[in-house]
Amino acid sequence: MSTPQKNGTQPKPAAISPEQMQKRIMELEALLKEKPKNLNEAIQFYQEKQRKINDLATFTEHGKTLIEALGKVSQKVNAGELDTKLYSLKMTVFNDYREGEKVFSITNSLIIEACINIMLDKINEKAQQLRKEIEE
Repeated sequence: MSTPQKNGTQPKPAAISPEQMQKRIMELEALLKEKPKNLNEAIQFYQEKQRKINDLATFTEHGKTLIEALGKVSQKVNAGELDTKLYSLKMTVFNDYREGEKVFSITNSLIIEACINIMLDKINEKAQQLRKEIEE
């Protein structure tokens, strides 16, 4: 609130250019569009945020598990042990009764290490995307 000057008049507000005013209006309109307009939209908005938070937690846990496995597999690769039973990658086909039928299994540490690195890259990429969406 302004205080009267000695001569009894109010001080003039700082001049704002039309461009600055238009920019601020656009920022506020964009902010309003993002906010839920009623209770149902608010519920959906926050449920979606919660889903993304849960997904991020899942990706984080899977990432930790893969990092641990990568350390062990990398030790085998560095030791020259390429065919190890420490870990294996399996491809399974599921039939109508959800019983898995193994198509093949790989125990080569070098291939497993490469696959884990690819999975970690994809997990990190998706986790970064989720963090960005959660912050919005």
